[in-house]
Amino acid sequence: MRKEQGLLILSLILLLAASFCHLYTKRSTGWLPVITHPYRDYALPLAALGAVALALGLYLGLRREEIPHPSSGFSNLAFFIVMALIMKVAAEVMHEVGGHGLYVLLFGGRILRVRISLLWPLRTSYIWWDLPDLAPWQRGLIIGGGILNCLLISFALQLLLLLRPQPWRLGTLLLWFAYWNYISSAGYLLSGGYGAFGDVADLIKMGILTPLSSLLLGLLVSIAGYLLLSINLRRLLMPLVSADRLGHAVAAFWLTTALVVVLMILNPQVRAPVTLIPLGFIPTLLWLLLETLWGKRNESPSIFT
Repeated sequence: MRKEQGLLILSLILLLAASFCHLYTKRSTGWLPVITHPYRDYALPLAALGAVALALGLYLGLRREEIPHPSSGFSNLAFFIVMALIMKVAAEVMHEVGGHGLYVLLFGGRILRVRISLLWPLRTSYIWWDLPDLAPWQRGLIIGGGILNCLLISFALQLLLLLRPQPWRLGTLLLWFAYWNYISSAGYLLSGGYGAFGDVADLIKMGILTPLSSLLLGLLVSIAGYLLLSINLRRLLMPLVSADRLGHAVAAFWLTTALVVVLMILNPQVRAPVTLIPLGFIPTLLWLLLETLWGKRNESPSIFT
């Protein structure tokens, strides 16, 4: 049995055990009939270990994959789209559990409930917790932990892809995970400038952020992530797409930002203004402009190769 197969089996066992611990109920024998969950505190650690084993198994398995041949265009596109959907959910788990939840447990709190929405950003995920008396900076770290940790993991993966290009399948997985962690956190921070909601609204109320600082930080994160993700995506697609179409492929990728903006506007919990829709197309148009300018300057359709 290969290492990756063993890790995948281990992850399945751990995730099943975590599900059992979370769902198992027991009726207490006290004066009042009360339903308790005696093993629920073990659910999250088991799920975290299962997720780590799953990630390692996928990493080792995908490392074995060779760069695909350009003729298998449909299968490559299908894999690209499926990874986008899977990593979107994984990024939501990262935000709620790997961000908020991590600091809740670190500071002695308890996680009461986690809801991961498969339809984000049309519907919002959330986490409920119970906290002891904490210092303001600890509460601020819990509230901002989702944004902070997602940005850290996103830029760590972007730099990894930049410095050590990965095989097609593994690179696609890492790029999408980096993208979703980036886009949700950057969107949160940018919202502080026009109508903060969720974590950023709470951070502004606590005085940790201001609308201006949130907007400026969001712009800085957006620009840095935009350039890194675009360069990494272009390198990833070079074996699959002809040189004269690479720029259009990257530009098409950034249409996902416009889709995210539209879905956020339709989300009743966010209530983003409709006037944001044109802004969602800026990344696509900007990359087409950069490709055009670079091509004219160097008499070549390539950029940042």
